[in-house]
Amino acid sequence: TSQKSTLKQNAGFCNGLGLFGWAPFVFGDDNSSQSPIGIDDRNNRANPDLRWETAKQYNFGIDADFLSGKISLAADYFIKITDDALYNDPWPRYGGGGARRANLGRFRNNGVEIQLGLRMLDKKDFSISSTISYTYIKNEILELPSDSIRTGTNYQKFDDNSHRQIIGQPIGQLWGYKYLGPGEDGEAMYEDLDQDGQPDLQGIGNGNPDFIWGINSNLRYKAFSVNLFIQGMHGQDIYNIPEHSMLGGGGGVLHPTSARVLESRTFSDNGSLPNLTSLFRAQSSLFVEDGSFIRISNITVAFDLPQNAVEKIKLRNLRVFTSVQNLAVFTDYSGYDPESVSGNGLSAGVDLGSYPNPRTFTAGINIGI
Repeated sequence: TSQKSTLKQNAGFCNGLGLFGWAPFVFGDDNSSQSPIGIDDRNNRANPDLRWETAKQYNFGIDADFLSGKISLAADYFIKITDDALYNDPWPRYGGGGARRANLGRFRNNGVEIQLGLRMLDKKDFSISSTISYTYIKNEILELPSDSIRTGTNYQKFDDNSHRQIIGQPIGQLWGYKYLGPGEDGEAMYEDLDQDGQPDLQGIGNGNPDFIWGINSNLRYKAFSVNLFIQGMHGQDIYNIPEHSMLGGGGGVLHPTSARVLESRTFSDNGSLPNLTSLFRAQSSLFVEDGSFIRISNITVAFDLPQNAVEKIKLRNLRVFTSVQNLAVFTDYSGYDPESVSGNGLSAGVDLGSYPNPRTFTAGINIGI
């Protein structure tokens, strides 16, 4: 203990001189110790074994038109195998922490993409058309440098990073403790898989969606037109880290800012949440939510001046329009925006308080001369 204390004091002295940055190191069974490093480039470590990733893709598709083009169909089934995929590989804490770019294994993605075009009405003064798209993707990890690797967000409350990649499992698996509810004493209970008296880390969700879809519709009546684009994403899970922080996060339990705090056993004997002092485990299914959503992405209303009127004022065209982007989002996710979450690829589905997609209003005139 005295040696550990001396190390921390020396680290603090060096850092106070402004010569070093902080980096975590492992001392015994304590992985939260801090040591100084001379150059704080922990996320840009050199890797002499780095190689280009390679990919092979096979596609089987069909394109067809029916009823003189009133119905069009494009369907594609694909298999993509990626070798030596490039991702950030977490560096051991005894080496200073951080990450380096590395070739982490072999992955397979397969799925279906479908696009259906419909011209419901096509008259001189009135037309209605829509394009419907659907994408389903299934992925699997085929090879890794070891049976499993840690990837993802190095958030201070994650015991073993936010994601774990396991051979034979889907990519982007959220890793954490399965929350079972508050115990009789009000403390949080987590699943103990091996019955050794300690909670166990396990897969608690996937940050990648099961499928996505979109509908792009156009309606025209004489010189007026309306475009509407709606999209949806379903099946993805999200670590809601802001909610963990607003509930106190274990370290700031005197300053919770979420209304859910009243559901804690700290305030109610029948509360659905445990005592605030036991909410320090962000890496649990308690803070994993369904991130499925449907979004009205864009509405545009336009007026095109008729051609005879345009020619009189010696222009090629004149178009007046107004549009709204991100008009509304329908979701059960309690965070700001289920789409603007942090992370991607192997570490998808972590909300660290990313800025939500803004709602934008636009008006303008297009003039062709």
